[in-house]
This record gives sequence, structure tokens and C-alpha cells, in this order.
Amino acid sequence: MLGGGRLRAQEPVPVRETPGPIRVDGVPNDAAWLQADSITEFLQREPAEGRPATERTVVRLLRGPAGLYVALWAYDSHPESIRHAQLRRDADFDSDDSFAMLLSPLRDNRSGYLFEVNPNGAIGDAEVRSFEETNPEWDGVWVARARRGDSGWTAEMLIPWQTLRYRRDREVWGANFRRRIRHDTSRGAVARLAAY
Repeated sequence: MLGGGRLRAQEPVPVRETPGPIRVDGVPNDAAWLQADSITEFLQREPAEGRPATERTVVRLLRGPAGLYVALWAYDSHPESIRHAQLRRDADFDSDDSFAMLLSPLRDNRSGYLFEVNPNGAIGDAEVRSFEETNPEWDGVWVARARRGDSGWTAEMLIPWQTLRYRRDREVWGANFRRRIRHDTSRGAVARLAAY
């Protein structure tokens, strides 16, 4: 399960098990995704902190023998304006639309892992060492794919269990999700306020 936050109380989200592998191709249409709970309550961080998100965002999570699967549906009323310039790993995504997930398997408010993808499927990651320090040189072993379409963009990720440091007896992990919408700064970024 993923849960809890200090910015806004959140009920833990169950992460259901998938019976088999999921094809990570950027189009979350495998039947297994229908079994996953949807995370949809995203709120703006800027320009209007705490207000409802300007565009619908859906995140679903599944676990399997290979690792943690993540699916994103980033709906957009102006899909032709989605920004997607970066193609390299660990590029600066500040000019692009993007989706990021912060995982804290230890749920200690100090450590974790950041995974980010843009509409091209370019990825970036970092290790969170403390509440003051991140290591952007950390390169985890994981995969992500993304696709742009008529209603926005979608992405899928697979983060193998070996990539993460966690305790097997810990049933609830901390998580935070962020979607950046760069093509219209008046609409700003959206974020689920469920900080680890």
C-alpha cells in the first residue's frame, strides 16, 4: 500500500497484485490495469495552491514479481500544446510536461527515490538521502514508456524491486505524485498532496 501525507491526510491506496507481467509500452491498456485502484484527487501547487487540478490526471499502481508497475493518464484539453523537447536520460525537464513519483519505502520522511518521465518517454531519477539532500547522479534500473494522443498523454513504468531499498515487513510506503503542465503556465502544475 502507498499512503499518508503531511500536507493532506490521505487514505492508503491498496496496490493490488497483477497475475502476470504487463507490457510496458506507454499505453496502459492491459486488462490488469482494470483491477487497480485509481488515484485522481490531484490538487494544484501553483499557481493556485490547494485548488482542484486544471486537467484530469489518473495514476494506477500494481505489484508483480518483477516490481512495481505505474500507469499514468495525463488528460489535456490542448494536446497539441504538450511540451516534449527532452529525449535524454536525466535531462532537465523544467521546460517539458512531465510526471514524477516520489517513493519512500521506509516512510521515514527522510529517504526515498524520485522517478520522472516526460511525454517522449525520457526518464530521470534521483535518490533522496535526507530531507535536505538528493543525489541526481543515482541511476536506478527501471523502464518507462510514454505516448501522446488525442486526449493528452499516457505513460507506464516498471520499477524492479531490486532497484529499491525497503523492508519486507513494511506494509505501507510513502508516496507523492506530481504532474507538470508547462504549455500553459496560467494553469500551472498539479500535484497530489500526499507527501511522504
